[in-house]
Amino acid sequence: MTQEATIGALDAPHDPDTLDEQKATARFLEVVGEVIGIDEVPVDQHFLDIGGDSLSMAIIVDWIGQEFGVEPEIDWFFESQDMSDLVSRWWNKLLSR
Repeated sequence: MTQEATIGALDAPHDPDTLDEQKATARFLEVVGEVIGIDEVPVDQHFLDIGGDSLSMAIIVDWIGQEFGVEPEIDWFFESQDMSDLVSRWWNKLLSR
């Protein structure tokens, strides 16, 4: 899917009160996979180990921010132990807004 097609498919930011953690996590990982170009994102590996780089980070931050209204922090892509930790940090930020 191209960037234009994906962004065009995004809805307005989701309401965290009606958001399901499992669905939001799956969507986050789907975006990561789309940007990096892999079908399934392993949650037990670090972002850089699955092929992520600074450009893909910027795109992911933008897409997630557009779709959910809350961006993951760039530092988390480096600091998180694995993708599960990264998504968990973002989910907690989403809930706290």
